[in-house]
Amino acid sequence: MVYRGKPSTACEPCRIRRLKCDRVRPFCTQCRNTSRVCAYRNTLDLLFQHENNTVIQKYASKENTPEPKFSTKPQWPVDCGQSLSSNSQFLTHAPEKSAINFFLLAYVEGMYLDYVPALYRAGSCPLSLVATLEAVALACLANEKCQPGLLSLARRKYGIALRATNEALQSVATAITDETLASVMLLAYFGAVSSDPSEARDSWSKHVNGALAIAALRPRELGQSAAGQALLDHVVSSVQVECISQRKAAPALLTTLYENFPGLTSAQSHFRALIERVLVLQTAIKKRSKTTNSLETVLELRSLDETALKLMGHMSLSHPHAAISFEKKKGDPNNRLRYYSSPSHRITQSWNSMRMLRMYINHTIYSLATQSLDSQATIPFQATILQAQMDEAAQAAVEMAMGICGSVPEFLQPTHLSGMDDSGGDGHTAWAHSLIWPLSSAVASPLLPEDLRQQLHSQQRCLETATNLRCIRQSASSSSFCTAIKEW
Repeated sequence: MVYRGKPSTACEPCRIRRLKCDRVRPFCTQCRNTSRVCAYRNTLDLLFQHENNTVIQKYASKENTPEPKFSTKPQWPVDCGQSLSSNSQFLTHAPEKSAINFFLLAYVEGMYLDYVPALYRAGSCPLSLVATLEAVALACLANEKCQPGLLSLARRKYGIALRATNEALQSVATAITDETLASVMLLAYFGAVSSDPSEARDSWSKHVNGALAIAALRPRELGQSAAGQALLDHVVSSVQVECISQRKAAPALLTTLYENFPGLTSAQSHFRALIERVLVLQTAIKKRSKTTNSLETVLELRSLDETALKLMGHMSLSHPHAAISFEKKKGDPNNRLRYYSSPSHRITQSWNSMRMLRMYINHTIYSLATQSLDSQATIPFQATILQAQMDEAAQAAVEMAMGICGSVPEFLQPTHLSGMDDSGGDGHTAWAHSLIWPLSSAVASPLLPEDLRQQLHSQQRCLETATNLRCIRQSASSSSFCTAIKEW
């Protein structure tokens, strides 16, 4: 027996960050306020530990019952990895492989990470990508299963992944590969799922900007493969989200990337051009004085919104989805809501991306018009125009939020979730994860009536049931409309 001294009774996240833990169970106040995974260690195991491997294995084989507070059913098929019915068994037998299988099934489709399975090949995949994927997968699984042991292991893997990725970046030959770029994008995601909101923002921004710098150095032939094209699409969309949330202009490296890879501008060119125009306008808005008359800027934004509305009209042909009549939803308390039926969550993602962009534009219109009217720097006829723009912006925001709310498919509704099996159904998890950001952004909008906001909260509870994520509503309630993505 080895005496290890008096251990700390604080939870693991507070010990790591050297914060004062109030030791409230089952979750301390610090972790509850920051949506961290809070858990306390077994004091007896820390006081005494037998050094004999035979005794350790014998003890582990007897301890097969997980704690009732954190027991949850597995959300993926049994044949994709080892069963998680026993926490001790799972932690003993290669949790990395089971976590990766879970991540590939539950997260890849819903988060535009299609390039990961193609790049991840056992035996031929570099250490940087293997360690990064293990870290991200373990962190996601730790959050969903509330297992602090997995989170500690994920952080250790993250350290290995950082060192391996930095080594790969030292050589031009390895720095520009698909695997290295994928590692950097996954490292950005690790910070979002394992850190508190303020740290997650900085970590995500740094890694995304680093990925853009790497992508701009890549030769054109690396963008020809399916994985290479998907990687570049992910980098570009992440950079645009970063610019919108930080209210800054698109970096010059993004223009360089467009020049090096013409295919980026041909795919979804109209949508990306619209985002570029929004970035230019929001940079000008950031520099202007609050007392400046904003009528001209408001009208420019209205022109962008009309362009987006036309694009949505064309999407009805390229991204078809059918509206479900109200008669089929008699039990729904909100009779104004229209539900949409789509053959793929990818189509729903495209529609919701346009809806979120229109909500952002109209939210900006409403904010600028309000500031201009409050400053009393407008003449009467301008005030009339601004008021009309405010009313139109509020109406458009409500319509887009209703579309997002109605995009939750029927099989994720409460009446269907109760009958789902342990696997969650084919594609159900991908659907659910693809809806987290749109619903969080819509709920955070200040232009919605209370009944619609309650309906959005109800849909978020459906996602909580489908994905076993406990921080969806906390993310929405603690985020402003323009920075909702930073909580993810």
